Amino acid sequence: MENATPATTDQRFSQLAELFSAYPEVRGPAEALMRPMFGCTAQLRVGDKIFAMLVDGRLVLKLPRDQVAALVAAGEAEPFRNGRGQPMKEWASITPHAQADWAALAHQAMAFVAPGA
Repeated sequence: MENATPATTDQRFSQLAELFSAYPEVRGPAEALMRPMFGCTAQLRVGDKIFAMLVDGRLVLKLPRDQVAALVAAGEAEPFRNGRGQPMKEWASITPHAQADWAALAHQAMAFVAPGA
């Protein structure tokens, strides 16, 4: 997937959700029984665990801390902050100018929250 601008992020997340619809264990935005969380407008779940969500026009992923730190150090992400402004060490907010491959990162996030899925 190419670079995102804020205007295309919803569309990119929809494409991501479509890609993950091939996995029977993944629930997408339409069936996730969304509970509002962090201003999230869409999410992908395995069981009850969110691995990807769209928050304020940005892709947010649950990944191992060292991978989040590496993405932050590379300028591809920022630490995701909870409602109190505290950084969450296992959540990365992908920056709009990031070159990161959303699909690859989302697959890694899914594997992280549900090993064997």
